[in-house]
Amino acid sequence: MLRSLSGSPRVVNSKPVRMLDYSVEIQRSGPATLPAIYHNFHMGAVTLTGERLVVREGVDAERGTRFNPGESSIHPAGPGERVTWPRGAHCLYLHLHPRLIRRIGEQIWGVPGLALQHRPLLRDPVIRDIGFELHRLTDRDSAPAMSAAAHELVIALAHHVVTRYAGPAGPPVRVGTLSAEEILDVFRDGCPSWDGVATLAARCGFTRSHFPRRIRALTGLAPYAMVLGSRIEAAKNLLERREISLSAVAYATGFADQSHLTRVFRRAIGWTPARYRETNGTKVQDHPASPD
Repeated sequence: MLRSLSGSPRVVNSKPVRMLDYSVEIQRSGPATLPAIYHNFHMGAVTLTGERLVVREGVDAERGTRFNPGESSIHPAGPGERVTWPRGAHCLYLHLHPRLIRRIGEQIWGVPGLALQHRPLLRDPVIRDIGFELHRLTDRDSAPAMSAAAHELVIALAHHVVTRYAGPAGPPVRVGTLSAEEILDVFRDGCPSWDGVATLAARCGFTRSHFPRRIRALTGLAPYAMVLGSRIEAAKNLLERREISLSAVAYATGFADQSHLTRVFRRAIGWTPARYRETNGTKVQDHPASPD
């Protein structure tokens, strides 16, 4: 099943390639931020123009670096990482799930538990060349025919960054009996209702009243907002398939009706579902499987 990692307000001319373990997105607008339900993904940003990329770490800290075209950065997965970009920025964002990095690390080195390390500014010609080729392939007009080639490039880039920029992973952040990675995976993939939140709280060993405080401390958002974020991301996946009606999308993603979906979607994204589909929709296509 494909997973949406976009979620930026006022995205313009963006055509992602999404798989279970990664996402590629061309971002030409802002301001925007990575949804909290994806904070357990590593992110690599390749600058396509010389705009300013602002990275927030934690609630208060902020730094800004100006990148020239072809320069890149790596931001490790983990709670507290906040990546934002301003209006007019033009970057390619590659989101890699830690399990993909771990799997590649075991394949290359035979070493378990690797993670990408923070690199605020890179001038790596391999990342640059693959990033610009991904930009070409993921252009919205050519992406449907080029998804297999883009997939191969993503995996090649993932192997490269593991070889050059991976190191031992730190101890996992835990919330009760589950790790932060496991909790965010549940919110992203399988926690569509308040009943699901209560079940997740019980799995972590917390009461329903205590669990929201821990989730807010971890992500900056209450579980209700995380559930809405998960539904919106699922709606994006379905909206990109033009043969599914808007009312069917609303029903499938847990909204009361099409009007409810439209209100929530427009408040979160800045666009109506219909406009998002008009810009990002494609016919159904086959995608390559994520590597074992």
